[in-house]
Amino acid sequence: MTRTTARIIFVAAMLAMTPNTQAAEQTDTDTRRHILTAHIGPSRYKNDFFGLTETSQSYTDKLRRGFAWQATYAYIGQRIATSTVLIAPSYTYHGSAYTHSHSYGRDNIRMHYVGPQLNLFIISPYVIINGGIGTGLLFYRDYSTYNNNPRKVSALKIGANAFVNIEYRLNDIIGISAQFNGMAASAHKYRVDYHGQHTEVRHVEEQGPWKFGDATLTFGINYHF
Repeated sequence: MTRTTARIIFVAAMLAMTPNTQAAEQTDTDTRRHILTAHIGPSRYKNDFFGLTETSQSYTDKLRRGFAWQATYAYIGQRIATSTVLIAPSYTYHGSAYTHSHSYGRDNIRMHYVGPQLNLFIISPYVIINGGIGTGLLFYRDYSTYNNNPRKVSALKIGANAFVNIEYRLNDIIGISAQFNGMAASAHKYRVDYHGQHTEVRHVEEQGPWKFGDATLTFGINYHF
């Protein structure tokens, strides 16, 4: 092999290994660096109720069916290939509502969860699969009425969250997605405000704390920017 031939082969190999700047910029534009997600959908209350105005099985079965909404911000923060796997942080807000009534009152439960998450992204040109876990604050409120008198049950706890999101990208900016989300916490005590009195209710030691949360299947849009 002559020196000229060797040089030609070397230069060709270097050119082949040199990244295409225009393609890289296009990929970076396509994938963006931030993702905003908004979802709504059905939810189901899981595990223990506490502080209800009615505790019959038929009543609580109907109360478990609810509605959820959520918003999540994820920061990719780096240039990524068209198809890749990466880990990135996100921050989420999750809300849900459960309402039912009976002959002498009603329960109107609201749960609000906020906290950071650690996400695993599996990215392809048209589909992004995103799953993760996190921990945050879970605000529990039951704005109930009993014998036509307002009553409130409240608790603030540390909760955990896990989810899987599957997105189909319509274009570089917008995608549609479905997400399964599970949220859980435990309460050793809660507060009841009724008739101007404030009462703290604690769990029975032998029975352990109340465990509560929900499972949701929501649908919405992802905005890439």
